[in-house]
Parts: sequence; C-alpha cells; structure tokens
Amino acid sequence: MKKNSLSLFAVLIVLLGLFLFYNVRSVRDDARRFVEMELINELSQLSVDIESWIGGEMRVLEVMREIIKHVPKEELIAQAQYNPFLVMRDDELDPYIGLADGTTLDNRDRFTGVAYDPRERIWYQKALE
Repeated sequence: MKKNSLSLFAVLIVLLGLFLFYNVRSVRDDARRFVEMELINELSQLSVDIESWIGGEMRVLEVMREIIKHVPKEELIAQAQYNPFLVMRDDELDPYIGLADGTTLDNRDRFTGVAYDPRERIWYQKALE
C-alpha cells in the first residue's frame, strides 16, 4: 500500500509539473501575442497619422503654388528681390520645388536643353543651412 501511495504521489507531482510547464508557456505565448498586437495597432495608427500629415503638407504646397500662379507678374518680380527663395526665370514664373535628388516636385521638364540641378541653386543651399 505504501508503494502504491508513493507511486501515486510521484505521478501527481509529475502531472502538476507538466500542468505548470504548460501554463507558463501558454501565458508567455499570450503575452507575446498581446505585445505583437499592440505594436501592430501602434504602427497602423502611426501610418494613418503620417499619411494624414503628408496629405496636409501636399495640400498646403498645392495651395501655395496656386497662389503664386495667380499673383500678378509685376508683384512677383517686386517680391523676388526681398525673397531669395522665390524661384523665377526670366521667361517663366511657374513655381516649383527642387528635391534632394535634383528633380522637381511635379517632374515636369521645365528646363529642356539646360543642365539644371536645383541643388546648385542658392535658395536650396540656404535652405539646407
């Protein structure tokens, strides 16, 4: 009888150990899944925020471009001497924004036949400073 009770006790301890091991692993896996889901939620919210911010900045640029297009030529020329960042050419007053890779924002070819790189412009170098 004593032998049976010892073996029963040993089986009980082994079963308790297995259940404890299983529960610890299960809790750890649940915690990992919870952290992953939290990170995914934060990333998707951040993505929405960035998209919204970029969309707002693009709308601001479009509005500024439209404003400049509708300002009389004489007024733009008068303002050009006080604003080193106002980009103008003698034959054209179409505003543009030069990007870091040397292209323009809307990728229109404004300078055919001219070796033009906005990064070499004074306004671009001052903006980098």
